[in-house]
Amino acid sequence: MKRKFFDTSFAQSAGLKTQIPRVLKFIVSNQNTALSEAELVALIQPIRTILKTPMAEFFDRLLATGSLYNFVAISAVNQQIDIPELVSTSSITLDLKEIDTHGSLRSLRDFTDKVLVDTTATLRQDHSYGNYYVNAVDTFQSLFVRGQMIAAYNDVPVWITPYVAEYILKTYSMILSGIITRYYNLSLPEMMKVGMFCAYFFAQRLFDTLPGTTPDAFFKCTWLGGQNELREFAAQYGATEFNHDIELTELAEILSRNINARMNSFNANVLFTMCGSLGPDVLSSRIALEYPPYWLFTLLQALSGAKIPMIYQLNNQRLTQDGRTKFLNQLMSANTLFSSTRR
Repeated sequence: MKRKFFDTSFAQSAGLKTQIPRVLKFIVSNQNTALSEAELVALIQPIRTILKTPMAEFFDRLLATGSLYNFVAISAVNQQIDIPELVSTSSITLDLKEIDTHGSLRSLRDFTDKVLVDTTATLRQDHSYGNYYVNAVDTFQSLFVRGQMIAAYNDVPVWITPYVAEYILKTYSMILSGIITRYYNLSLPEMMKVGMFCAYFFAQRLFDTLPGTTPDAFFKCTWLGGQNELREFAAQYGATEFNHDIELTELAEILSRNINARMNSFNANVLFTMCGSLGPDVLSSRIALEYPPYWLFTLLQALSGAKIPMIYQLNNQRLTQDGRTKFLNQLMSANTLFSSTRR
C-alpha cells in the first residue's frame, strides 16, 4: 500500500505529527507570506533557462503543464518571523492536503490542499532596485520538483510508468543489497535474496496493493532472477513475511532471520547506518528508504550532477549506464506525474 508521509516509521519515530498544529497555526497567522502568482512567475521567468540538467528539465515540464497551481510558495525574507522547522527545512516537503485533516485551512484559498514550499532561503534582495530574485536556482527548482512528485504519488493511483517503477526497484534493490553484501561478505545467491526482499518491500510502497498480494511490479525484477525464481520467492514469503503492510524496521528483521547466521544481529539501526546517507542529508536520505517520492527525487538529483552518495552507488552498480536514458526520458514525458490538479 502507498504510505502517507506522516505514517512512515521515520515520521512516527521522530514525532513529526506533534508539530502539525504549530505548522497550521503558523500558516493561519502568516497568510501574507504567500507569494502571489504574479510574484512567483516573476521569480521563475529569469531562471527557466539557466540550468541544463534533468532536474531543470523536470521543473520546466512542471511549469509547462500548469502544475505550479499545485503549490503555495511562501517567503519571509527580511521578516522577523519564527518559521517552524518542519516548514523551513529543505529536507522535507509538506503536502497540506495530508496534514489539514480537520479543514483548518479551508477558508485560506491560497493554502487549501496545496504543497507548501518555503522559498525564503533561496531568495535574495536586490538592494539597488528593492526586488527579490532567486539566488539558489538549483535548490529553488528542487523544492518544486520534489513537491510535484509527492502530489502525484498522493493523488494519482498509477503515478509513474512501468519502466520508471522498474528503474526505482532496480536501483533500490541493487544498491541496498550491494551495500549489505559488502559488509556481510554475502554470496551471490544471498545477495540476490536480499535484493528480492528489498524489491518486494518497496514494490508494496509504489502503488496501492492489497496486503498479502504480490505487487505486479515485483515480477518485473528479472535482474534478481527468472520468473520462476520470483514466483517461488513470492509464494514462499508473500503470505508469511509480507502478509501485512510492513515497516522498514520489519524489513530489517526479515533480513536478519532469512539470509544467514552472520546477519542474525542485523536490525533497523544497522540498516540506517549502512544505507541511510545516500542523499544530500541524513534526514531526506532516511525518508527515501521507505517513501518512494523521496527515492525518486534523490535519483533525479544524482543523475542531474549532484555529488551525493547516491551517484557513487549508481556508478558502482553500473546503473548510470543501464537504463538511465530511458528512465529520464519516461520521467520527463510521463503525463501521470503532471496530472495532479489542485486548483
